[in-house]
This record gives sequence, structure tokens and C-alpha cells, in this order.
Amino acid sequence: MVEFSRNDNHLFFSAGNKRIVSRVLAGQFPNYELVIPRDNDKLVIVGTKAFGDGIRRAAIMSDERLKSIKLSFSTGELELSAANADAGESREVVPIEFEGEKIVIGFNSQYLLEFINVCGAESVSIAIKDSDTQGLFRPVGADDLEYRYVAMPMNV
Repeated sequence: MVEFSRNDNHLFFSAGNKRIVSRVLAGQFPNYELVIPRDNDKLVIVGTKAFGDGIRRAAIMSDERLKSIKLSFSTGELELSAANADAGESREVVPIEFEGEKIVIGFNSQYLLEFINVCGAESVSIAIKDSDTQGLFRPVGADDLEYRYVAMPMNV
């Protein structure tokens, strides 16, 4: 049983002893579907644990402020790397299911870890196109929840 109420500025949801309060946005909400990539024709499958561990290890050497990490996709492997002028460089290799030409794209490592931490699946799919187009991340085989996660690329 969920109770719902609202006032001019807030929505209220209650279930048992839990309560969620959300502020109502004024104005036109942006069309989120414009951000979801449609032409990402290269599909990568990677184990969630290996991907997350690789990101964590490689990101140790990333810039403290930008948290950028470079992902180099090539047939059968993903190389994760980061560099910091003061601390040095890191490089991790993770096995993946992918065949095709090499693609190098940068992401904020923290954003990728946020997805990995809530993914709830043993593997994830990554749909990419090139180094300038956002990546589309999805859990593979998570029957109880279907969702998409979009990460914008960074120059690395």
C-alpha cells in the first residue's frame, strides 16, 4: 500500500515507515530521449566485477578533479588507463566480448562506477559508436529491472 499526496511544490509518497518527498519542477522538462544514443552500432559485453575492479584500479592515477579514464576497446579486450602528471600512469586489461576496429573513448570514472555499483547483473553491455558519442550502458540479464545509463564522453 502506497499513499500519495501533493501540494503546490512537492509530491509525497509513503509506504510503511518510509517516506519520499520530491520537489515539483517548474517549466518544461528537457526531452531526455534526445540524449539516448540511437546509432551506437558497436556492442561490447563485459563482466561487471572485472569492469568495476579495472575502473577502480586504473582510476587511482586519474586526475583528482576530472576523474577521467580512457577506455580502449579492441577485439577481445578492453584496456582501461589513466594518467596524472604528478602521480604517473595506470593500465588495466579486462577481457570483453567485442570484435571490430579499435575504439578509444574517455569517461568520468566516477560516473561509470555509479552504474556498476547499482547494476545488479553479472555482465553489462556497452553500446558505443566513436570517441565523440555518448555510451549506452545496460545490465545484461537483469530480469527484475530494465534500465539504461548514458555517459557522455570526455577528451582524454
